[in-house]
Amino acid sequence: MSVVHKISNYIFVMNLFFSFVFIRLPDIINFSILRFGIYLIFLMGCIFGIISCYKTNKKITFSLLFFIFSIVIHAFSNFYQPSLKQNVSIQNYILNGIITSDFIFTQTRLYMIFFVFFIFPAISFFNYISKDGSSKKIIKIFYYCLSLCVVINCFTFFYQGLFNINFLSQGSGTSLGANRPPGLLDDSGAASFFLAIFGFTYFSSIFLKSISNKYKFFNFLIFILCLVSGLLNNSRSFFLGLFLSVFILIVIKLIIEIKNKRYKLILLITSTSLLILIITKIVTNYKNNNSSIYRINNELKRIGLNGDLFNIYSVLDFQRASHLQIMWENIKENFFMGTGLGSFAINFYNQINKLKFETPVILDIATNSIFSIISDLGFIGLSVISFCTLLYIKYAINFIKNKHSLDFYAIFILYIIPILGTIPFFIVSNVFYMFIYPSLSYISCLIIAPWIVNYTRSNHFQNNFFSLFFYLCSIYLIIVSLILAITAPPVPLFKWKERGTAQVPMPLGILPQPEGQTEKKKIYFSDLLNDILGGNSLLIKPLDGDVGQWFKPQTEIIVVNPTFRIFVGPETRHFPVKVSVQFYSKEREKSEENLTLQQPTWVNLTVPKQKTFESCFDDVSMTAFCYYHISVIPAWEPSLFKSIGFYIENQYIK
Repeated sequence: MSVVHKISNYIFVMNLFFSFVFIRLPDIINFSILRFGIYLIFLMGCIFGIISCYKTNKKITFSLLFFIFSIVIHAFSNFYQPSLKQNVSIQNYILNGIITSDFIFTQTRLYMIFFVFFIFPAISFFNYISKDGSSKKIIKIFYYCLSLCVVINCFTFFYQGLFNINFLSQGSGTSLGANRPPGLLDDSGAASFFLAIFGFTYFSSIFLKSISNKYKFFNFLIFILCLVSGLLNNSRSFFLGLFLSVFILIVIKLIIEIKNKRYKLILLITSTSLLILIITKIVTNYKNNNSSIYRINNELKRIGLNGDLFNIYSVLDFQRASHLQIMWENIKENFFMGTGLGSFAINFYNQINKLKFETPVILDIATNSIFSIISDLGFIGLSVISFCTLLYIKYAINFIKNKHSLDFYAIFILYIIPILGTIPFFIVSNVFYMFIYPSLSYISCLIIAPWIVNYTRSNHFQNNFFSLFFYLCSIYLIIVSLILAITAPPVPLFKWKERGTAQVPMPLGILPQPEGQTEKKKIYFSDLLNDILGGNSLLIKPLDGDVGQWFKPQTEIIVVNPTFRIFVGPETRHFPVKVSVQFYSKEREKSEENLTLQQPTWVNLTVPKQKTFESCFDDVSMTAFCYYHISVIPAWEPSLFKSIGFYIENQYIK
């Protein structure tokens, strides 16, 4: 194993602790800048993972990188479509409600960045440990590190759930408000999924014949810890993920053992099931009627009131059911084009008025991984999910045939987690987006990476087919982006229908997060860039001007007044400056005015007197409006990351 492979693998193991134990350490010790240090370690692991994968399999590495790039391009094309036109600056548009292009593009990053951080190191790691059937030192290290992370979290759950919910809970989102212990994980929701998935993986190992009783007992103890922790966490997602998975496994095992008349194993399964029920009863009695089991039971009793599938889901969880319906409607409308990864917030506002829910629906992260991916990526999202299902089936069949030559550690890492762990992972994926937190993304890569390694290493044809599939998906998304560029509307028309008014780009200097979406105690990378490098402090109102906003050097604005003025300044910008204003009538006839400025000044402009422009202010609609294209070259660049054209007062744009 080369030095790069070793570094990649050991950083991947180290990131177990950063994902599952130390992810909220910056909030706990009130040292927010430490978060960037943790993310830097994730990034380093990703870089070494990419290099390691490249040395092992160039085709797979390039195809996945190209696919990631195409997802970003596809999202950008959806969120900044008018800027795909020639001579229109990239600027922040208002997409709907309080959702802007900059904000939703940060969602694209959030929806994929941690998965990207971990997937290449995970592929490198599993590619190494899958080379032969012998146990390697790093497999054993990984198993015990994972077990240690689970145990540490479980004891933290115990203390939080039994004594003090505030213990090590800083920065855990809504955990305190919901009175649900988060352990040391991102929040209580991520914690419930963590406990459901790993609780089931440790539980399922006790039924494997090839594992010694010593390891079975150790894993069973960890399962009990996860079970009690999950009951204290008291999330419906935990009950759904763990108990449904355990039920499925127990039923299958009972059928097999009854058929084979193995009465000792039948007794073991029955007694284990009884023990789980007893522990559940004890903890739920401690919780009294606040336990989610009672909530689920009461909700199930109400289902008989209406047989409609959506209404059934609404009884169980109205918010998630509403989100699912929003995603489903978006899939029907945009299946072949997609709306861009992370676009749920836009789709939420676009669909909420159409569906007219009687109860208010809360905007949140997409609450269904599968539908979210299909809604955002359309046909490609469905194709990728279908292809991953094929990889899973092939991996399960192939590994079951060859698992006898492996020891306990290899079986746990290569068989139990990626095959049996997929059961609760799939279940909870239907109630949350599983790639948004570091902990959940890490778990996702533990499950998915072995499928990729197994499929691409099996034979040359499958390796080529894998890379070809993702190249074709990438090309499809690039073609969609080109279509969006070709059909890009004038800036005022962009999202006019959804917003109910003409588009006016956001003022420069406004941060991308919409109101209410940030936590004041946290430091955001976008804040640092804007405060330190953005030059926002220089974006002030000209002395003799009214309230208005600064625009990018090249933009388009709807005509609302026959006369208007723009300010080209300040003194610190480079002169001379060329100002070009192109007026477009409702019939898209053009009139142009060009000026050259030698100093900062207000430029007074008037709509052309030509007959074709006389109707600009009559019956203005989406299909009949006048607009002007303003170009101010060269741009004023108060900082490396800011390019500014001119200032215009609000009375001329609103």
